[in-house]
Amino acid sequence: MSGIRKHQLSPESRRAVTVAVLTVLMAQLPINAVSVSLTTIAADTGAATAGLQWVQSIYILAMSAAVLSAGVIAENIGRRTIMVGALWLMALGSVLGGLASLAGEGLAMPVLWLGQAFAGLGGGALLPTTLGTIAMAVPDPRQRGPYMALWGAGTTAGLAFGAVASGLILEFAPWGWIFVPTGLLAVVNQEGQRRAGVD
Repeated sequence: MSGIRKHQLSPESRRAVTVAVLTVLMAQLPINAVSVSLTTIAADTGAATAGLQWVQSIYILAMSAAVLSAGVIAENIGRRTIMVGALWLMALGSVLGGLASLAGEGLAMPVLWLGQAFAGLGGGALLPTTLGTIAMAVPDPRQRGPYMALWGAGTTAGLAFGAVASGLILEFAPWGWIFVPTGLLAVVNQEGQRRAGVD
């Protein structure tokens, strides 16, 4: 953190870095949030093991596909456009995940798979674009290291928070509620993007 204190950023750049870290944290939430919930989902829906494996695999596959293309597309149409679209995809995925818990045994898995696909595309698109946001906010590579470390801490915190939050939610609410934190953060980060003036 001493590197961050030594090289002070402008208020605009600090806001951009903060939004980037919070956004990448949110992108990681569904991974462990769903993982710790699979037993509960299976008990509620009667889903087979193969169907449950796809719940998490679809998110990872969609995320991997988006990572490869989002950065290049963002350079052409702007990071803000991609990030806003990705946040809406994650919000949509969260809504579908919540609705899946109400869909009944026959439809729960297909609806959940679709939600995970949308959320995974959004989450994957956020990885390179948030890194690009930090690179633009901290143009000097010599000063960028501590802020990249914060980005990395955000990814780890997202994985941890997803697991802890879902465990607590499952103690008191149906499994569809595990998607609420991601949906809420997607909306909050939309406003954060606007205020930070991410290009």
